[in-house]
Amino acid sequence: MIQFAYPTLLVIILAILATAIWFRLKYHKSVTYIYPLTQYLIQQQQKAKFKNWHKKLFFLLRLTILLLLAIIISRPQLTNTRTKLPVEGIDIMIALDVSGSMACVDNLQDPLTRIEVAKQEAKRFISKREHDSIGLVLFGGDAISRLPLTMDKKIISHMIDEIELGIINSQSTVLIKALLLTIKKLQKSNAKSKIIILLTDGMPSPNDINPEIALSMAQKYGIKVYTIAIGNETEAYLPNMWGQMIRVKTSTNKQLLEEIAQKTNGLFFEATKAQDMKKIYDEIDKLEKNEHDTSIYYYQEPYEPLAWSALALSCIEIVTSLIFFGL
Repeated sequence: MIQFAYPTLLVIILAILATAIWFRLKYHKSVTYIYPLTQYLIQQQQKAKFKNWHKKLFFLLRLTILLLLAIIISRPQLTNTRTKLPVEGIDIMIALDVSGSMACVDNLQDPLTRIEVAKQEAKRFISKREHDSIGLVLFGGDAISRLPLTMDKKIISHMIDEIELGIINSQSTVLIKALLLTIKKLQKSNAKSKIIILLTDGMPSPNDINPEIALSMAQKYGIKVYTIAIGNETEAYLPNMWGQMIRVKTSTNKQLLEEIAQKTNGLFFEATKAQDMKKIYDEIDKLEKNEHDTSIYYYQEPYEPLAWSALALSCIEIVTSLIFFGL
């Protein structure tokens, strides 16, 4: 199968060449010289016929060279499926709490906020899941889909880097609404294994929906939920307007998180410090392995024969035009 790395560039170049050819054929006219000597005029007319034939040849040579160069610039690629190799891959959705309490620091010796720890470890986890499709949902006072399932790890990492508290209402935590949205993003997945990593540090808001709705859907579609309660409830700190760290209290509905994990065949984890998050993601990484076959594609870029052809035609065109006085 043939494809081009830069198909748009090829289309643009071909369009320019087609326009140039149209203008030449429609508007270009050779210069005609009129002489008073009839015999000389007849000789020049015979030479002109000879020259016009060569001009057409040179025109075709130059056009062919330009087409070859356009194809080379567009990087033609020959793809070939040679073999199938077993790889591990599942569909994973990460639901991340971005409520105001995620700005808390749990260890003054290591003053990373909860959201910074969550982002850092999520990126490290994603970098190891080479063959997985991963998506992202954010929630606070509302729940939004930030990224659908994708295998593009660069864009996932970029999206996580861009997460900031306050991008959505941070005054409450619609935990179950976020879980329901995340389940909907996985319900059409054909993967044999589908998991959700749900990370929060707060209590569900009073306006949140009934957990049984989300749990029944997760069970229906065979989705496993790993829940993570992040934060030290007895020793958390928030900076005040002068930059001083003020001790605050936060709480998480661990009972609900345990129930969600248990009823979906997942696991519940607690992360009171940054090191805990690393261990949790490592544990999930070990647990979630699903082997299947994938096609390995080999790409070849046959630019060398095209380049040599263009060079050979250029040499022929130059030498021939010199012989016939630059026709």
